[in-house]
Amino acid sequence: MSGKADAPWTIHSTDDANRKGKVGLWLMSTKPEMNVNISLGDTVPKTIEIPKDGDYNVRVNTYSNGTDVVTHSFWDFKLEPGSTATPYMPSFSEATAEDYPSYIGTYTDNNSNEQSTDPARYSWKKIE
Repeated sequence: MSGKADAPWTIHSTDDANRKGKVGLWLMSTKPEMNVNISLGDTVPKTIEIPKDGDYNVRVNTYSNGTDVVTHSFWDFKLEPGSTATPYMPSFSEATAEDYPSYIGTYTDNNSNEQSTDPARYSWKKIE
């Protein structure tokens, strides 16, 4: 499961006084006993386990102080089967050439125990 928001993610809890200004994510089942409260924390994408087969809808909660109206934005939701979360990508029918990588970077050094995240240490080649 992955998704982006303009506020920090939190798990829903009725006794959490620190959730103001945060957002929560659920999978809501047609059977309430099968709802899945997803604890994303600061880790998105995140692999979650759905305990039972069923029909689910995504539900997003926004939390305020109970008096003020709050508005948040959400985008790039992706729910996929498997144990490896992959980055968001538009569906094939929505994809444009700009959605695909146009360069590939190659990095080589003498220490196989470390990898650099510094783009300047890579050699870059245009994908044609």
